[in-house]
Amino acid sequence: MPDQPASPPPRWRGQPLQDARERSVGPRRSGARATRAIAAGEPRYARIANQLIAAIAAGRYRVGSLLPTEHELCEQFDSSRFTIREALRLLAEGGMVSRRPRAGTVVISSSQREPYLQALDSIDDLLQYAAGTRLRILERGWATHEPGQADPPPIPASEAWVFARLIRHLPGNPHPVCVTRVYLSPAFASLARHMTSQAVPVYRQIEARFGVRVAKVEQQISASALARDDALVLLARAGSPALRIVRAYHGDDGRLLEVSDSLHPADRFGYAMTIRRAGPGDLGARRG
Repeated sequence: MPDQPASPPPRWRGQPLQDARERSVGPRRSGARATRAIAAGEPRYARIANQLIAAIAAGRYRVGSLLPTEHELCEQFDSSRFTIREALRLLAEGGMVSRRPRAGTVVISSSQREPYLQALDSIDDLLQYAAGTRLRILERGWATHEPGQADPPPIPASEAWVFARLIRHLPGNPHPVCVTRVYLSPAFASLARHMTSQAVPVYRQIEARFGVRVAKVEQQISASALARDDALVLLARAGSPALRIVRAYHGDDGRLLEVSDSLHPADRFGYAMTIRRAGPGDLGARRG
């Protein structure tokens, strides 16, 4: 039997955490109300990385040349060595530089790797997406859908579901692919404490731990804009366009097991689909 969840709080509270401490969480703010740039709240190492990316793209540091030493960059940006190393790590993960012991940081590309493109041909391809990325949990707690609630979570009304907010990275790319809000049926509350895997998708953890199977996934795709709290963790601009993907995972008995609500910055994610036209025999078989 799964662990019984503690009594959830009666309503959301909306201050996002920067770690995985359990708490009650609030609704995502409307993108229309978050149109201001987030430069002031962006981590310093990310701002430095963006400046170095711009300098490389502009030809100030050419492919094959060395970036200034860590000590020189510390003086140039008036920052600590740790901050500089984090900025260089972002460039290395983006495929723009190579860091070599005793040789320095070498520029190997004037542009970052291409955005993530997901090809879909079956439900297996759809579910494979999470396995190709790594995740980091930002916060977790409970979410409720109350009558009349503005911007409610995509879960059944008047129910409290386990909640987690996380970001996904494509290996080798410093910028997150998306920020995702995951909602789990209360029956799976015991999974919340273990939902930290970097490789195993959440739905797979549900299947393995509770003996159920995801048989159907309903997906809705729409245009959206990044609210400030989401833009901050995505290293993106508040109010910039995003692709919103909401997926509802159903079991063999039709029961709703999990819902994921993801926001992808427009320049970091795309879909490629194959749609086959049924032949006359297929249509007849379906009508029968």
